[in-house]
Amino acid sequence: MKNLGSVHDGCNKSEETQIQNMHSLYTVVMSLCDSIIEDKVKAHEDYPEIKCTRNTIKLLQVMKQYMYSNGSEALHSEPKRTERRKR
Repeated sequence: MKNLGSVHDGCNKSEETQIQNMHSLYTVVMSLCDSIIEDKVKAHEDYPEIKCTRNTIKLLQVMKQYMYSNGSEALHSEPKRTERRKR
């Protein structure tokens, strides 16, 4: 009979590795932000919790909210297209 403790320990190490990787990803994502998005993320009401837990998923959700919502100063809106005049 296999020692179930070792299987359980493997799951814990896998989960710990996943958590460490997500924390590392948080740092990478924040380092790639421009100053405008970084300032907006830091001003978000959930930022203290996001920073404390290094929750990359919540960080990306907040970034998406600012980047693609109408209230975000249209950071990534389509440029206005002008019609070309026929000559």
